[in-house]
Amino acid sequence: MVLSPLELEYVSVIICVPLFAYLWYRFFLWSIRCSGRLAKDAKPASAKNPELQDSDNSDSKSVMEGLIKTVNGVLDVAGAVSLVVMDIIIIKAALLNDGARWTFVVLMLLATVVSSLFWCKVTKVKKERIAYIAGLIMMFPMAMMGTNSLLRWVLPDVVTIAVGESGVRTQTSYEWCAGNGTRLTGSYIDNQTLDTLYRVVVAYALPEEDTRNVYCVTGEFPPDSLSKMKGRADYYMLPIPPWMTPSHNRWGRYRTKRVFVVNKLQLLRFVNDYDMSIFGLKPHLKVNSISEPRDRPVNPDKRELFEYRDILYNAK
Repeated sequence: MVLSPLELEYVSVIICVPLFAYLWYRFFLWSIRCSGRLAKDAKPASAKNPELQDSDNSDSKSVMEGLIKTVNGVLDVAGAVSLVVMDIIIIKAALLNDGARWTFVVLMLLATVVSSLFWCKVTKVKKERIAYIAGLIMMFPMAMMGTNSLLRWVLPDVVTIAVGESGVRTQTSYEWCAGNGTRLTGSYIDNQTLDTLYRVVVAYALPEEDTRNVYCVTGEFPPDSLSKMKGRADYYMLPIPPWMTPSHNRWGRYRTKRVFVVNKLQLLRFVNDYDMSIFGLKPHLKVNSISEPRDRPVNPDKRELFEYRDILYNAK
């Protein structure tokens, strides 16, 4: 079984769709029952006049029942269409970085609140209906993202690095076949180049707190070999930038850590070619170990890789 990252997204959706379809079917049946109950309980305006009640009762109930069923039917169809659109957006959002992914989730929750307020205005079934719809809309994206994360963790990821006509080519796939040397939850690199590759973890300095960047080589991968990595890398065969801006959370800023897989030339360029005094830092320091980063971007932005490198090149 070999899956590309995009195919893995589709598998996640396929796994979640049966559960979602069943819940939506149950909701549709429940909505029909609620419509019948509302129509049964609705009283026509002529109920205040007993003499006119018998003649108008059946017509008023029929109109009210038809109106409620129409409104609920429109809401159900609109909800189904919106969730299909959400499925498409989720697949796209899952390929973006963590910031874009959570921005999408926040926007989706806001849309759910707005939709709930609208449904409260047009239907008398408030709490039960709104709670079910809101839960259904919020649950499916969360289930899809959780399933995708579980598959990414369980299936071994294999990064193939080869040299083609257009240069170095990097391709990530998720595959597991008995006897091919891979194990579940593992990360592997298929080095099809003629160079030895290195896995490098870099912890970038905090301005006004640290004096230098530190780095550690955590793995070597010989040419024409399939080797196990300590963990997946953020960048493959791209330049290691001399500096990256600090990361932030609600407790403050902290050192940005990134993992690179590079050849010897790229590693030596990072170690020797940059004058870090321009940033007020000393040369990079090699250490024996660095804790692995936890805030790993899904698809890191490559812009910063070249931004600070170009600053130092232009300063020479």
